Amino acid sequence: MIKLRLKKFYQGKLEKDLKNFRGPRKYKEWLVGDFKKFKGDIRKTGLLELKYWEIKRGQEKKHKTKVQKSVGEITIILDGKAKGFIDKEEVVLEKDKYFYIPPGIVNNLIKIIESEKIKGLTIKAPSIPGDEIKIIKC
Repeated sequence: MIKLRLKKFYQGKLEKDLKNFRGPRKYKEWLVGDFKKFKGDIRKTGLLELKYWEIKRGQEKKHKTKVQKSVGEITIILDGKAKGFIDKEEVVLEKDKYFYIPPGIVNNLIKIIESEKIKGLTIKAPSIPGDEIKIIKC
C-alpha cells in the first residue's frame, strides 16, 4: 500500500514567487494570508498575512495613506531608504529597521523614496482582507 503524504509546509523564493505570479495584481505581493489566490494551498490562513514588496523611486503615489481597523502591522525594511509617517510623526525607513503599527493608527510609510528602490516585508495579523481604509488626502 502506498501512503500519500500531505505537504506540511511551503518553501518559496521571494523574488521568484513575486515574478512568476499569475492572477489579479492586487494579490501579487502576498505570500501568505486568507486570500482567494491561496485556495487549496497551505499558505491560506486567517492567522496572518505576509507580503514581500519592492517600490521604485517615482512610484510612491501607489502607496496610499491608510488605517487598519482591527489588524496590527509589522514592516521590516530589507533594502533602500524612504521617509513616511506614522500617526503624524515622520519616520525614516532604512535597511534593518522595522516598525509595528497597531490597529487604528493612520500611516503611510512610503511618502518619499530616497534610494533607487526600497524592499521590505510586511506582516499583518490577523489576516482580514479589506480591513484597511485608504485615505485619499493626508
